[in-house]
Amino acid sequence: MSNTAAQGLPTPPPNLRESQLRAAVAERDEIITQQSQQLVQLQSTVNELSEQLQRLKDQVLEAQRKRFGQSSERGRYLQEDLFHPLEAPIPEQDEEEAAAQAPTKRRKTQPPRGRRALPPELPRETMRYDYDDETRAQLEAQNGGPLEEIGVEVTETLEYAPGHLYVKRHEVPKYAIRGDQGERTIVSPPRPSPPIPGAQVGASLLAHTVISKFADHLPLNRISQQLARDGYDVPRQRLCDYVLLSASVLAPLADLIRQDALASPVLH
Repeated sequence: MSNTAAQGLPTPPPNLRESQLRAAVAERDEIITQQSQQLVQLQSTVNELSEQLQRLKDQVLEAQRKRFGQSSERGRYLQEDLFHPLEAPIPEQDEEEAAAQAPTKRRKTQPPRGRRALPPELPRETMRYDYDDETRAQLEAQNGGPLEEIGVEVTETLEYAPGHLYVKRHEVPKYAIRGDQGERTIVSPPRPSPPIPGAQVGASLLAHTVISKFADHLPLNRISQQLARDGYDVPRQRLCDYVLLSASVLAPLADLIRQDALASPVLH
């Protein structure tokens, strides 16, 4: 009976089904067209925002160059990749400089420890500090004969002459003398005190660094590059320590200049 009822249902005309399919396809095409237009608009917005972001980056970099470029070129390797720190090149540092820049506590202006050996290929100039004739004669009379040299204390300092670096060897001999009671005593002649005690740098290199920075207005990183071309790489942070310590050494001279200036009848 159900078959009879099913056979009695009206059959939709074929053209009705075709019209529905065509309508569905047309609706789908319209949706695809709208989405394509939206994608084009979104891509245009992304391009505009990217151009605006690039302009802002350029403005920030230009402002940094104007503010810091003349006085210091320390961060020039970071300026080009300011917004991509993971891709920024990392400057080479030795262990002493990295430890000095560690943000643990405020650094003190003291000579660096763990000094590197000065390169053997640099020319050497030896300066020996010994007793004068009168002092030697007194010591030999006390010793009962010529002084017995038992060793030499050698320290090296890095020096600068126009156009090249060299190493000055400071030799201080050690002598053993016998006293009146036969006891043996080790004596050494005095040597001039270095400008910065414990630092591996001579007065000539300190003078060159200070004059280059304050008279020739060269930043320390350029002075470091110059010294590297002359034969030895002195890190910028090391030169900064030298400048600060030199200021402490020259402070008494600056006080005398100030007193002399204040004693003048006219100040300009």
